[in-house]
Amino acid sequence: MFGNMFLKNYTNRKFFTTQIKKYTNFRFTEQHNFIYHKNNIYTIGITKFLSRKLGPIIYVHEFENIIGKYKKEKEPLLILESSRTMAEINSPIDCVIKEFNQELIYNPFMINENPFRNGWLYKVYSPIPIFLDNKNLMKVDEYTNYIEKNF
Repeated sequence: MFGNMFLKNYTNRKFFTTQIKKYTNFRFTEQHNFIYHKNNIYTIGITKFLSRKLGPIIYVHEFENIIGKYKKEKEPLLILESSRTMAEINSPIDCVIKEFNQELIYNPFMINENPFRNGWLYKVYSPIPIFLDNKNLMKVDEYTNYIEKNF
């Protein structure tokens, strides 16, 4: 019994770490958020690891209309409700919210299917180049090690 549990946990961890290696221009947080930078806009979402832990996402609830508003790091952005639990998603960085992924209201399962492409949550702007000096953000290899050590 315990052998199968270990094997299952090991293979899940191995799956997540091999899947994540192709995303080298992303940064990750300990709360399993990802941040992708392109053309001065950052895309924020949750990682595949967190989406699998939550289970099938059935509802996305935005606290308020926050488009154009400034959010500090760790301020709440939205709640994801799954068949197992609810998770409050907080802002991983200080930023101005530019866009919310409206498709998630009608098809929240896109977060589980592909959080890095169609299942992103927000597009934000930050005047500070956050990838350079932010100690709270991990590169892909650091995030992989974090998952392997802690889960």
